[in-house]
Amino acid sequence: MRVNGPRRYHYWLFCLLDTEAEGLGPLLVVLTGADKPFGTTLSDAAYAEVRRLGAECRRRQPRSLG
Repeated sequence: MRVNGPRRYHYWLFCLLDTEAEGLGPLLVVLTGADKPFGTTLSDAAYAEVRRLGAECRRRQPRSLG
């Protein structure tokens, strides 16, 4: 999800839809957030961190909540 903010900043929220959590219905999991000035890109390292957090979340059964 991307939202435009004041002074032309973008605010990003990285989520995943988890349909494989044992004993739970589908979960919308918030992984992390980021912000960046308009017209710039997030670094490869930032995207790698999002992927790492998603993989860590999926590895845990039962899911950690909280």
